[in-house]
Amino acid sequence: MTDGTAPRQPPAEPPALGYDRVATREAPIASLLNLGTMSAATLRELQGRAGALRRGEQHRLRTVAPLALLLGEPAPYVRAAVEAGAALIGLRVVTYGAEEVARLGDPLVAGERLGALHPAILGASLPAAVLADIAERAGVPVIEAGGPGGDPAGALADLLVLERALGGLEGRKLAWVGDASGLLHDLLVAGCTLGLSVSVAHPVGYAPDLERVTWARERAGLTRAAVHVTTELAEALQDAHAIYAEPWPESATERFRGYSIQRHAVRGARGGCVFLHRAPERRGPELSASFTEDVGWLALEQARTRAYSWAAVLGFLLQPDPLRAVLSGAQ
Repeated sequence: MTDGTAPRQPPAEPPALGYDRVATREAPIASLLNLGTMSAATLRELQGRAGALRRGEQHRLRTVAPLALLLGEPAPYVRAAVEAGAALIGLRVVTYGAEEVARLGDPLVAGERLGALHPAILGASLPAAVLADIAERAGVPVIEAGGPGGDPAGALADLLVLERALGGLEGRKLAWVGDASGLLHDLLVAGCTLGLSVSVAHPVGYAPDLERVTWARERAGLTRAAVHVTTELAEALQDAHAIYAEPWPESATERFRGYSIQRHAVRGARGGCVFLHRAPERRGPELSASFTEDVGWLALEQARTRAYSWAAVLGFLLQPDPLRAVLSGAQ
């Protein structure tokens, strides 16, 4: 299934840092982190930082203020990953719960006030428009930590896990099955930038964002990767090296019945195929329990890697700003 849109040429050299005035090409935002603005070299640097942190090669930062984490709803695993990652590089986090976030008032004003107090703002499970307004006036990096707009640190962690499991990303294929979440959109663009092909199987009405698909196809054209979007499960799984099962929306489980990943459904995938899931504590009918006993089950490794990914992203974004953070050297 294709969208019929002619590919547009990507910028010759994306900005070195992944936050600038665009979240999409038509929606100007002051400082919202966007993997689509990152070059392959920048993404590889982030992957390298996360890998170094995982090996214990810590680079600690000293900041004048803690980071802000805004939770639109309770998200214990997001909070744990962010706080653990920040601690790896010597950063502290102030978490604003859902009730406090609701009392922040006008997001534009909240962005100004929070930006004056914190060197970076992270938002989880917030409406995309609210986070965009906060970013418009914040004047500091604003990062979505899971939600409709994206999950850049989660995507980077998953790509790092895949790279280790598959021996590289170039020439490999990831099949995503289920709803088109913000995490998928970040995986699409970042994965294709690094040479990973991505195939998406979804029910009618749950397709990925056309803008992100077009953007990913442009990047894929530069790395010999491919993007394929379909409503046919078997078509998406064909020759896949990795399969990503997304939890079904609770309000639409009947629409997803034909997208349950069972043993017979993966016969077209490559031998030794690995399996990913962003929320194994909520695994349901989208993935057979038998896969969680395989050596190719990567969900726990994904969870472990998220802290290192957050440390890499935060350290990379804050390190260049001498007023906000000072690199104190490897520990």
